[in-house]
Amino acid sequence: SELNPEQREYLSLVKVSAESLMKIISDILDISKIQAGKLVLHPKEFWLRDVVNNTIDEFANAAREKNLGFTCQIDPEIPDVMLGDPVCLRQVLIKLLGNAIKFTAAGEVAVSVKAAPGNSDRLHFGVRDTGIGVTADKRHMIFEPFSQVDGSARREFGGTGLGLAISAQLVEMMGGDIWVVSDGRNGSTFHFTARVAAVQEAADSAPNGAEGAALPLATEANPARRIRSASEESRRCVGADHKEEEC
Repeated sequence: SELNPEQREYLSLVKVSAESLMKIISDILDISKIQAGKLVLHPKEFWLRDVVNNTIDEFANAAREKNLGFTCQIDPEIPDVMLGDPVCLRQVLIKLLGNAIKFTAAGEVAVSVKAAPGNSDRLHFGVRDTGIGVTADKRHMIFEPFSQVDGSARREFGGTGLGLAISAQLVEMMGGDIWVVSDGRNGSTFHFTARVAAVQEAADSAPNGAEGAALPLATEANPARRIRSASEESRRCVGADHKEEEC
């Protein structure tokens, strides 16, 4: 039979609670595996733009529901095909994007990808938001397990305080660094680097349809889908191998 409004509300609360519990369990399992040395990298060739764009797509609805601007800029000089662990890279992006949208009530979230200065084998990722910010005395502790900006953040936004700790460990495994820049009032930018290698024959192995495929830009009716390269000419990679190994 059809549910009445009260039953729908209860069912919605059960769903939200179940999802929160699953996330808590997942975070605890992840940090436990990392600390026990049970997680290892699985390097393989992957399409960088495909990994980044697909990860961003997962948060488009959440950004749209909060009426947030949502952009991505990938340096067009970065090769399409890289050698590294796309699953671990994606996990870090998911943690940072999830936090950025959760802690941002108005404004925008922006992702950037470029080559790390002076390191041809490293990429530099940035996730900028216009949220609550991080004060100077909290910038280092937030990367420790079970740490959050403050107690009120835990009460208002929920979460385990493990996301950034997991991200820091994964970034370290990928030979990179992670840090945050914030004045404590006007949002934050989380940066991280990851060691990867460019695959030179990328142009010869491009999947059908990837060459010249334009990224969809934002429209007034769909501001959360603003995904573009620094020169507005970055390509969406399609047809990549989506089979993922556990990081």
